[in-house]
Amino acid sequence: MDKNKALNILTNANKIAVVRTDRLGDMILTLPMFNVLREVNPKANLTLIAKSYTEPLFRGISQIDNYFLTDNKHNYEKVIKENHFDVIIFPMMKFEEVYPAFRKNIKLRIGSGYRLYSFLLNQKIYHHRKEGKKNEAEYNLDLISEITNEKYTPTLIEPNCRKALPQMIFDYIQNDKYIVIHPGGGGSAPRWSAENFGKLAKQISENYNYKIIITGSISENIDCELVLRFAQGRALNTSGKLNLEEIINLLSKTEILISNSTGILHIGAAFERKILGFYPNSPAMSAKRWGPINKENVILSPKKENNLEVDNMSTITLEAAFEGFRNLIENSVQK
Repeated sequence: MDKNKALNILTNANKIAVVRTDRLGDMILTLPMFNVLREVNPKANLTLIAKSYTEPLFRGISQIDNYFLTDNKHNYEKVIKENHFDVIIFPMMKFEEVYPAFRKNIKLRIGSGYRLYSFLLNQKIYHHRKEGKKNEAEYNLDLISEITNEKYTPTLIEPNCRKALPQMIFDYIQNDKYIVIHPGGGGSAPRWSAENFGKLAKQISENYNYKIIITGSISENIDCELVLRFAQGRALNTSGKLNLEEIINLLSKTEILISNSTGILHIGAAFERKILGFYPNSPAMSAKRWGPINKENVILSPKKENNLEVDNMSTITLEAAFEGFRNLIENSVQK
């Protein structure tokens, strides 16, 4: 489609939908699109189509007028069929999501031009995200920039849904400052080890007056217990005991979040919490693509002395991690 025609549809659309049906970090880095879409078309009804488990990240935020939770193919197809979207945007395309939009003949269908089924779109964007040349949030905004010819800077939207914390956390914190350690991950990138997180927790507790809270899903309890053991019990393990809304509340008030590359890290970034993060170097998994876009963070990656060590997270030393933590506490670390 001619870009002038696409721009005319986008700026005059009554209903615009963004489809992002994957994980927590992906969602946090997609939400800045709604800031830009509101700027481009202030009158449009802006809709998000997402998985239900990510709902606490966007429920109640003012930038989204409406949202649909589609956990199966039938629900998704029903949403597309029953709503008269003028524009639909696919930051991360899936055939089963693009095809119903094609069949519905939605006026403007925007997504990557590098899929076998990209012919189902009428506005294709040609960039290889796996090259990791910019942050995922910037790649998402490119889907709009390619039409408007404007450059946008992503601004994270902090979650509005925060559930009260369990009494066990209040009893543990007792009005003291705390930090959160999240040793797990979504499996999309190599991790710094739980043993290292535990040793770091011990060193922090010996040098700073912070309570330490370990977070993780119930499937990550083994790693969280390992952190607790190496920290010699100087922490509280909450793995499997908090739902997402409670974790959001916990992260909104932490002094520092220490985490591998995972969605939890991006939630902390949305609240402008200080972050100590651990990332591999390969472009598709690197901090350049998936790093936090908050103001104060320290990111540690393996030293790239040879190709075999490029993603070897064990080469990140405890000394480097503690120094990173100290920099966050004692200095104003700017991106």
